[in-house]
Amino acid sequence: IWDLHKGVRIHALYEPTVFNSVCYHPDESQYITGSANNKIGFWDAYDGSPIRFITGGEDDITCLDIHSEGKIFVSGGADKNVNVWHYDDGKLVSSGKGHSGKISKVTLSPDQKIVVSVGSAGGIFIWDIL
Repeated sequence: IWDLHKGVRIHALYEPTVFNSVCYHPDESQYITGSANNKIGFWDAYDGSPIRFITGGEDDITCLDIHSEGKIFVSGGADKNVNVWHYDDGKLVSSGKGHSGKISKVTLSPDQKIVVSVGSAGGIFIWDIL
């Protein structure tokens, strides 16, 4: 994590994997990361220490998005699944599969009712999560 104005590193997150995605929690207390080891990591934003890890799928976690209120987040992965998670307890809320390749981008709608995903094969899917 860098201070771009000063050009210096503030934090470094260490895990024996490749990070593919990161999101900043809206209350600025935590980061979540998606990794090549199929884990989603929760990190303290103050000192960069790990809080917990959950298994996010059967393959690489390639993308993440978190709702502006921080209650839920979405992950996409190389396993072709789009997953919606409850942030506080890390429990899976819902899951969808439809892409023919890995998920390259996920985003939540402002009303928290729709997820839009893009796959590496070029398909755009719209998911109703309620």
